[in-house]
Amino acid sequence: MDLEVRLDNVLEVNECKLPAAQSSLNSPKRFTLSSKKKLITIGSSSSVRNIAIAEYYTAKKEYVAAKKENILIQSEKLKLEIEKLRNLS
Repeated sequence: MDLEVRLDNVLEVNECKLPAAQSSLNSPKRFTLSSKKKLITIGSSSSVRNIAIAEYYTAKKEYVAAKKENILIQSEKLKLEIEKLRNLS
């Protein structure tokens, strides 16, 4: 599979110039923003969409696993603290 990815995410800011008679210190400046389009060619648009969905769910699965592990560690810590308090009294 030929994989070619080029991402240009650069914004160009062009200031609209007003005639000297209209420009003053109190008038707001006008800007036009233009961004270059992203070019991603992997085969078809459906494969790009499927890859993006797969990456999203993979990251979400890793996040949920890390969160679950964190909850288990906190639970064990609380159990040890409870046991320690029982032994002190």
